[in-house]
Amino acid sequence: MFLKKLLFFCLFSFFSFSQVNFSEDISPIIYNNCTECHRPGQSGPMSFTNYLEVSSLGSMIEYVTQSGYMPPWHADTDYSNFIGERGLSDEEISLISEWVDSGMPQGNPDLEATIPEFPDGSAVGIPDAVFTMEEEYLIEGNNQDDYRVFVFETNFPEDKYLKSIEIIPGNYAAVHHVLVNIDDGACAAIDASTPEYGYECESGFCTGEIPQLSAGYTPGMIPPLWNNDVGMLLPAGADISIQMHYAPSPIDQYDQSSVNLFFKEEPVLREVEVTTIVDTQLLIPANEVYEHYVSYEIEEDISLISILPHMHLIGKSWLVYAENNGDTIPIISIPEWDFNWQNFYQPEYMLKLPQGYTLHAYAVYDNTSSNPLNPNNPPQNIPWCDYTTCEMFFLPFSYVPYQEGDENIYLGNSEDLGCTDPSACNYSSEAIIDDGTCGVSDDCGECFIPCCFNTNTNNCDYNVTEQDCEYFWADFDIVSDPEQNIFWNTSCSFGCTDLQACNYNSSATDDDGSCVYIDGICDSCENGIIIDNDADNDGICDGDELEGCTDALACNYNELVTNDDGTCEYAEEYYDCDGICLNDTDNDGVCDEIDDCLGEIDECGVCNGNGPEEYYDCDGNCL
Repeated sequence: MFLKKLLFFCLFSFFSFSQVNFSEDISPIIYNNCTECHRPGQSGPMSFTNYLEVSSLGSMIEYVTQSGYMPPWHADTDYSNFIGERGLSDEEISLISEWVDSGMPQGNPDLEATIPEFPDGSAVGIPDAVFTMEEEYLIEGNNQDDYRVFVFETNFPEDKYLKSIEIIPGNYAAVHHVLVNIDDGACAAIDASTPEYGYECESGFCTGEIPQLSAGYTPGMIPPLWNNDVGMLLPAGADISIQMHYAPSPIDQYDQSSVNLFFKEEPVLREVEVTTIVDTQLLIPANEVYEHYVSYEIEEDISLISILPHMHLIGKSWLVYAENNGDTIPIISIPEWDFNWQNFYQPEYMLKLPQGYTLHAYAVYDNTSSNPLNPNNPPQNIPWCDYTTCEMFFLPFSYVPYQEGDENIYLGNSEDLGCTDPSACNYSSEAIIDDGTCGVSDDCGECFIPCCFNTNTNNCDYNVTEQDCEYFWADFDIVSDPEQNIFWNTSCSFGCTDLQACNYNSSATDDDGSCVYIDGICDSCENGIIIDNDADNDGICDGDELEGCTDALACNYNELVTNDDGTCEYAEEYYDCDGICLNDTDNDGVCDEIDDCLGEIDECGVCNGNGPEEYYDCDGNCL
């Protein structure tokens, strides 16, 4: 009996101490992934700021997290990564389910996680200029989507370069998403033609032109930051137009949103450019799941900054990548498109897209009756147009001309960078992105970080000796921070460190992924550059090419020739290459096709005639 009681006590103790509870297990998940939007005054329709609020909707939270509907992030994180990614790990999703299934116990309230300090106002800083809607806009409580464009006339007398554009919704609960366009007055002209403030526009800005989408807003989105020598041009006198999407509401609401502009202080050497891949001839056939493909040739090395895939209601998926000779650069995959959750996607670091690569873009549309979002029943052919019930293949992306080292330029807030390893001597609890600077302490209490600062190099050989805790460095230029006892090497150089590569750099200390290799039988390497010696891509090296006539029908055809130079010569009609008739029945030297008489002409000039009658001449006169 004693053993049974002991066993029961042990089992009870084990399950008691291992049970998932809100304070220790669930609150960190909810507060760090959900509360930013789900708190008073924000876009989430309910608040998740304490145990009671979360537990009252525990079953719903379990459902939306298991289905992947929440947190909202539709780009495939296994394909490529972007700033501001939202999502839960499999372990976190399982913990939520286990907690709900066990009755949602609270646990010790003293062990509950602390809600993060979310930005109050601007997430970027103090803006240099603020433009606010002239008046409150009434969002009617009719449970309908409301799309409206508002125009801000900047009236700046000179060009400005922007570091960031930030949208501050006046009503977070009502604003679903916002698109920002820099234009030359086209939107203002439309607005002036309508009596009310702003004008209705379901898709884009309804100007008939391709908009230069410069920024945007979705709940939880991090505003774009153009760091270093990069900036977005705002021309003198340009307007800033915003397309507001207000979510359906059962009650009347009001909004008065603002746009914050942040100007560059340092000189801008590279201007952000925007290219939009569109196909206005798009026509999606009825009763088909239709894949549409468009390609774009990259004519110079560029560094990708952002991309915004856009389609409408029957859209199903996006896939975008760059490729050249079998080398693929993943850009973005959205396997399950949701028109209600669109986003400006920014890679964490600039993404190099080299010259000669082709950007491939695939969009899939479901124009069948089985698609509940199909606006037509029965399905109809759907063309391109601005309205939501039509469709679009619209893919703007922003970039700058590539410069060496762009791959190391972080596109988010630099304050997010740091060491995220709690075991490191320079761990930063405020860092979101690990920048590879995590260091280790030696016996003297010094903190050593990787030699190449702000890179992921963790095995540099410092060639350091220690004598009574005095350090002697060899072959490196070292900078130290006396207050933090942190040392790093400032003489590191980036380049290709593979001896087998064409562009091997003997002075590079850190490989930057730029190595290129000879992969074709005609390629050669000259001064670190791969030269393609097969200009026409026919598999025959340029030095082995033989020019001449390649047409077997020509008189001067040469079967050894590999490159036709346009010198082919041909026989005249009805003759062979030697000038002899192909057809000459009567052997008179005149080809049958142009011979007036196939035979002999008699003395009277008659073809195959018998001559004059006896006693008469050719004219019938008596001799």
